[in-house]
Amino acid sequence: MADEKILIVEDERIVDEDIKGRLGRLGYNVLAIAASGEEAIRKTEEHSPDLVLMDIVLQGDTDGIDTANQINSRFNIPIVYLTAYSDEGMLERAKITEPIGYIIKPFDESELNATIKMALYQYKYGRRRREFVLKEILESLPDALVITDGKGEIRFVNSQAEKFSGYSRDELIGSPVEVLLPERLREKHVDHRRGYYSDPKSRSMGIWRDLYIRRKDGSELGVDVSLSPLKTDEGVLVISDIRDITDRKAIEKDLKVKTEQMVAVSKAMTLFLDTGYWREASSIILSSALGQTDSEYGFIGVAVNLAKGPALRVFAVEGIVWDKNIGRELYENAMRGFSEKGYIDFPNLDNLFGSVITNREVVISNVPASDPRARHNQPQGHPPLRSFLGVPIFKGQDLVGMIGVANRKEGYSGEEQSRIEILCNAASVLYDSYLGHEKEITLEEERKRAEEEVHHLAYYDLLTDLPNSLMLRDDIDRAITMARKEFVPFALLVVNLNRFKEINNTLGYQKGDIVLQQV
Repeated sequence: MADEKILIVEDERIVDEDIKGRLGRLGYNVLAIAASGEEAIRKTEEHSPDLVLMDIVLQGDTDGIDTANQINSRFNIPIVYLTAYSDEGMLERAKITEPIGYIIKPFDESELNATIKMALYQYKYGRRRREFVLKEILESLPDALVITDGKGEIRFVNSQAEKFSGYSRDELIGSPVEVLLPERLREKHVDHRRGYYSDPKSRSMGIWRDLYIRRKDGSELGVDVSLSPLKTDEGVLVISDIRDITDRKAIEKDLKVKTEQMVAVSKAMTLFLDTGYWREASSIILSSALGQTDSEYGFIGVAVNLAKGPALRVFAVEGIVWDKNIGRELYENAMRGFSEKGYIDFPNLDNLFGSVITNREVVISNVPASDPRARHNQPQGHPPLRSFLGVPIFKGQDLVGMIGVANRKEGYSGEEQSRIEILCNAASVLYDSYLGHEKEITLEEERKRAEEEVHHLAYYDLLTDLPNSLMLRDDIDRAITMARKEFVPFALLVVNLNRFKEINNTLGYQKGDIVLQQV
């Protein structure tokens, strides 16, 4: 027996009672009878019927066609029109509301039953088809989608959500959405979720906060989340559009690193040009190197040739906490050299940092205790060496110095090396100037060359030697000023390199830099 719920909208009492009786005999459940358009809308909202039998001609300001239009737009419920008229104009107007069927009065029970059954079938088939198409669309999107209900239970996820989270669809469906959050955020999220359902609107989630999802393996993924409410027959659902921002975070981190490097380089070179102080300028570069690599201590110096042979002349040391009660004489001699001359000479190169100078190459040692290049132990009183990164400073083909950093907790890799190398490019100007000064090159000539180098460092990228964002900003400012002065148009052309990231990922950053230079 049929159990579909039907709302009758009919303003003639005898007719509506007749229809109600017929529907009851056919096994349908008549929820209510409405005599006007306003009452029909109110009862549709109260009872959520499966179908509405709507008389086209109703008393009052709202006829059946206008009422059907409102019910369609607000509740998406199928409508079958009842009418004693076959007027073409009225039927054309009724078509706009997209009814499922028409019943012309008078009608018999078999006609009524057939029309209702066909209307319900067409509506359910159409809804299933729409749901199928919608799921196909959701599956094709590049972002992870998670749909939840008012209780916070997951009702749908697409394949990208499975990929992002590591959970299968069966594991997620029916689970609370908090399963996708780090444990430290779950309790607060319940309150946030309830607050959103009290006033659901399309918006971004967690503005000004870093958002993460927790994968099945316990790892976390940085994401952006956009929320959108979806009204359905089952109530309001929430679509969460989840976007992986790992690449964006990496770009932001890289931009921050380069900005900090540019500031340090500019500050060091400005100080040197104003004062000629190599030691103070070296300290600025070294501080940046320590911060860029999360190192415990480090040093920076110039490669010099003494009477007894090559040596490292250290201009700056930072982070080394020496035990003054052990090896006190060595410590005091070192400190005396700094205070009197502004540097310390280390002629003994039979060790890790000496390998950088003698072999003219980068040294990465994450287990110094078993590294054959570390042929001598640290002097007494010196802090222990747990990991080491030494990077040579070149000016052209000439070795002019090195930067050494030590004791990064996670050890060192090519990433830390590349950060130090950028700072070495700036230090090369400084130490080439120092060595030139030692060879009695006039300070005025050196200043001019250093100023050109500083200008180049400030306005050109250290890796690609292409104009950087500072030059772009200055050029745009000049162009805007000229355009305003001369009353001429101004335009900015932005060229985007599609799939450029793939070049970096597959061929390496050096090849990517060549592509940028060619463009």
